[in-house]
Amino acid sequence: MLTTEAFLAPAADALVGAVRDDSLALLLMCCHPALTRPSQVALTLRAVAGLRTAQIGRAFLVPEATMAQRISRAKARLREVGARFTVAATEQMPERVAAVGHVLYLIFTEGTPRPTGPS
Repeated sequence: MLTTEAFLAPAADALVGAVRDDSLALLLMCCHPALTRPSQVALTLRAVAGLRTAQIGRAFLVPEATMAQRISRAKARLREVGARFTVAATEQMPERVAAVGHVLYLIFTEGTPRPTGPS
């Protein structure tokens, strides 16, 4: 007989087969409060979602070169403030969750294939 737990996915930070998925830590680090909201979102779309810089630029309605510079500056800022690859402290979560929600929305919308050809 199967238990309810057999149908549940493991927690985001749980070890699965001795491999830890650090996606949540990376997502929260990219949404560090030292970055502006647009930089948080752009960096997360690139580092976590794997979107190309051109795709991110389209989502922000800016040229690819502008977006590449924004992402580079965001990485430099995280190095400057000494951001660590850990899940954020509880008191920092509220200021990061809104950016995370925005990122997840854009991952969905940019990751959905657009129809091609005549409608």
